[in-house]
Order: sequence, then structure tokens, then C-alpha cells
Amino acid sequence: MSQTEDIYRRITKVLGQVFDEIPDEIGPKTSALDIPAWDSLNHINVILGLETEFKIKFTSAQVQDLENVGEIADIITEKLERS
Repeated sequence: MSQTEDIYRRITKVLGQVFDEIPDEIGPKTSALDIPAWDSLNHINVILGLETEFKIKFTSAQVQDLENVGEIADIITEKLERS
């Protein structure tokens, strides 16, 4: 399994912990629009779950600018490469 595949697997795991229902396929273009329960409160829950899962911290600017799972994966990849 590649690092990218592992990151998407772990993102999907976190999304499954936060939301009762998620799309069968989570990919780069998946966004809050694809998950009806993904509101501002659950966005924070997703971020906290990702920070715990990957042992990283997002900046407030990164949290505000996230538009889809692909951007989340890119930030996680960058942070993991730096650590």
C-alpha cells in the first residue's frame, strides 16, 4: 500500500467515526457537500480526529481553507514528510 492509499484509508476511517453515513468511495474531490451531516461543528470533529489519527496539528488558516479531501490529504502528506 502506498503512502497516499494509506492516508486516504485513514481519512476514511476518521470520517466513518465522525459521520454515520459516508460515501462508499472517498476520493480527492469528496467534500462537505457529499456528506449531509458535515456542518461547521462536525468539521471541527473531523479536524480533531485527523490530528489524533496522524499525530499532526492543522493551523487555523489550513482549517478554514480546506475544500475537499484531496486538500486534506495534501496537507497531511506535507506534514508527515516534514516530521
